[in-house]
Amino acid sequence: MLHYPNLLLVGGSNRNVGKTTLILNLIKKYKAQFSIIGLKVSSIQPGEDQFHGTHLNLESNFEVYEETNKDGQKDTSKMLIAGAAKVYYIRAADELIPQAFNSLQSKIPPNAMIICESISLRKHLTPGLFILIQDLRTDTLKKSFLALKPIANQIITTDGNNFNFDFERIVIDHNKWLLR
Repeated sequence: MLHYPNLLLVGGSNRNVGKTTLILNLIKKYKAQFSIIGLKVSSIQPGEDQFHGTHLNLESNFEVYEETNKDGQKDTSKMLIAGAAKVYYIRAADELIPQAFNSLQSKIPPNAMIICESISLRKHLTPGLFILIQDLRTDTLKKSFLALKPIANQIITTDGNNFNFDFERIVIDHNKWLLR
């Protein structure tokens, strides 16, 4: 499994648990020092609409889209507004996520730091840091969250208002995402 020390993956137990909030805060914190690339990956899986919303059928095997709208309300637009140098969105069937991610690699400068909202990408590569956020208000959790929870570097819990974690612990050192 390929290792990407410059990649931070943030996933969640379900929707609206604070994944984007964490990502936006980190982009704002590091944008002056590093070229930050934002990425959102949606694995198209039938029957999981309650966790990630509905998706249209893909016209091809996967889509890699560069977000350019700084006025939108999508998470990818918010990443641009926060200061990401570039932001991309991948939509793919789960088995095609590695192929889609590989197609994106040529667009990312080698010294860039990547912040990605995705659980599914973790099944195919090893990031520098893998953080999961669990919503304590519900027992309904994504299957992918439960499967990957044992290999997370950090599990953050939330009650919808507060997190049990100091986000200042997430740092960049020598182009690697780390916890201190």
